[in-house]
Amino acid sequence: MLKYLFGHRSSYLNNETIDKVQSLCRTIENKIDQNILHQQISQLFNCLLNCQSNKSPRMILQEQMNFSLNKSLSQTHAQGIFIDYGEITKAGQLVAIYPGTIYRRHIDPLLLPSIRNTFLLSRKDDLIIDGRDRGLSRSIYLSCHARYPLYDRTWLSNDIFLHKNPLTL
Repeated sequence: MLKYLFGHRSSYLNNETIDKVQSLCRTIENKIDQNILHQQISQLFNCLLNCQSNKSPRMILQEQMNFSLNKSLSQTHAQGIFIDYGEITKAGQLVAIYPGTIYRRHIDPLLLPSIRNTFLLSRKDDLIIDGRDRGLSRSIYLSCHARYPLYDRTWLSNDIFLHKNPLTL
């Protein structure tokens, strides 16, 4: 997954660099306190759901987590996610939630959505998340949303100010 950056093959990431980054990510992942992470997510969503004022989700994120995210063009002229307020202070801090259609490996059909799709995130629990917001992936997600309207579809919008969940860009 790290070999591809913004949907393009990255020429400056060799296999040694990729192995080092993946090893570092696994080390950090194993040190994350799941209870604290659950508490952070619960507190943020509680504030988002019970907001009485006209605060935007981005403002609530700034108050709760001391940072906010923005989607804009990167140096490679592709869409990128950037911190536009505050900073990430420690490894393992919740920064974003990867939205998309969830597939179970070897159970759900994934052939057609996977063609030319660099937005597939494979997890170690055999789930695959398709976070692509265009094409067939978008149609499949909207089809799921039609059956289960509880799913948030605002992350498909290009306007990040319409997103209900400020962690899904």
